[in-house]
Amino acid sequence: LLTPLAAYAWFSRSRSTTAQRLIVVRWRSELAIDTAICAAKSWLNRMRLVAQLKPGVVTDPWLAAGTAGDFEITPLLDAPSLLAESHAMHNCADQYGDRIARDRCRLFGIAGPHGRVATMEIAVHPREIGILTIAQLKGRHNMPAPTEVWQAAHRWMASQQGLRRPATLLPP
Repeated sequence: LLTPLAAYAWFSRSRSTTAQRLIVVRWRSELAIDTAICAAKSWLNRMRLVAQLKPGVVTDPWLAAGTAGDFEITPLLDAPSLLAESHAMHNCADQYGDRIARDRCRLFGIAGPHGRVATMEIAVHPREIGILTIAQLKGRHNMPAPTEVWQAAHRWMASQQGLRRPATLLPP
């Protein structure tokens, strides 16, 4: 426990390193220990994300990018796109690197006419082996996505050809 906390605190103070740029909440002496542990864990997960999901490593989005009404739905398959989504949407998309690398899920960004509106997680249905489903659909700050975004997401899912994954992709 002390080693990751020490690394997190040290990199919080370092300048112009990739590791430092991945820290969202900087270490400071007045941080509560549980806050520091949570921030260190998130930072380590972003470090793992950058190491695991370099552009081109994951090439199968499972489902095709597309549009549904006024909404554009785009797969998020690499560290830069997941970090950008997390930053723009103020969510934890940057914490999904391991799940994506292990083929447990895929994330998609949803943008409307005025920019990003939601982040969607596609995963294997928990009771229907091999069938893909919308596991999560969240707006900015993990707030519920608006009804019109849910409707667009379901229209997009209905237009997809490959909603079945190999049986090896079981829910975690």
